[in-house]
Order: sequence, then structure tokens, then C-alpha cells
Amino acid sequence: MITNHASLDTSNYPTKWSEYVGQTQAKKMLQVAAKSARLRKAPLEHTLIAHPTPGIGKTALAVLVSLETRRNVRSVAGQVHRDFARMLFSEMRDGDILHYGEFHQVMEGGKRKAEWLLHYLQDGVIMGPL
Repeated sequence: MITNHASLDTSNYPTKWSEYVGQTQAKKMLQVAAKSARLRKAPLEHTLIAHPTPGIGKTALAVLVSLETRRNVRSVAGQVHRDFARMLFSEMRDGDILHYGEFHQVMEGGKRKAEWLLHYLQDGVIMGPL
């Protein structure tokens, strides 16, 4: 199941690993990790930081991982206001995948605009409503 918070038309993305062309090493690593997580019924324990070159398949890999693990994928891009992020995080379930495109834009305008995100990255945990 794909849930969008940014415009993400998933009809143009592969739905099977065999349909994905390119990024052979990343594809193999993610395919094994995602299948392992699904079989263990556990969240994916790996993080992918991909080169920001457009069009190399980062979003497609996120979609494939979400399909393999049977988890939701949420997609945002660029600068995200902390209030929007809190709403997004509160809607996510354990194991959901956050695809963050154009992450390099988070720091535009100074690091103060992104400091709120630091504790999420350091702790590796996003707290939702109790």
C-alpha cells in the first residue's frame, strides 16, 4: 500500500524487483534486507542514503522495499516544516518507510531550519501519539 504526502504517482514505478533496471548492488542489498525483514515480521533495519542525482531510481527502490516488506511508504521532499513533519510522523506506524527526496534542500536557508529534525535522526525513533 502506498500513501502519498507529496505527489507520488506510483503507476510509473516497478512493482517487482525484476522490473527495476540499474543500481544492481543497491537493489540486491535492499532486496535481501527487505525480504529478511518481511520473513522476520520486523521493521527494516537498514538505512539507504543515496546520491542525489535525479533519475537513478531512489524513489523506485523505496516503492519496491515497501511492497516487499508490506509496509506503507510516505514520501516528502525538500524543506518540510516541523508541524507538517509531526503530523506525518503521527500518522506513521512502526515499520513504515519514509522516503525523503531532495533531502539536501533541508539545509537551505541555514541549519537552524533543520535542527528540529536532528533528534529524530540521532535517536532513530519517531514518537507518535500515545
